[in-house]
Amino acid sequence: DALQFDTAALTVTAGTEIKLTFNNVSTSNQHNLVVVQAGTKDEVATAGIGAGADNDWVPPNDPRVLFNTTLLNPGESEVLEFRLEAGNYTFVCTFPGHNITMFGDFTVNP
Repeated sequence: DALQFDTAALTVTAGTEIKLTFNNVSTSNQHNLVVVQAGTKDEVATAGIGAGADNDWVPPNDPRVLFNTTLLNPGESEVLEFRLEAGNYTFVCTFPGHNITMFGDFTVNP
């Protein structure tokens, strides 16, 4: 309910099969988890407002968005499975207004 993830940073090795479980432990807020190109979280969140709730506040076919969960109600969870190339990324909640405090760094080492 504090509008923040329980971790501020994730680090993995490039090519590793990543299995990321997002649990929405909020008692009152809907959230999603969106992995985006570094430096684009606010732009993606703004575009998500235009995409609306029907698109889980994620702009469809946006090349800045790499992976995302659906919009989860309190108590729900979703698992994402993916691989990333070495580089720096960001994870963020794009529910309107949440991106200001709900984000973290996602580092993929070579």
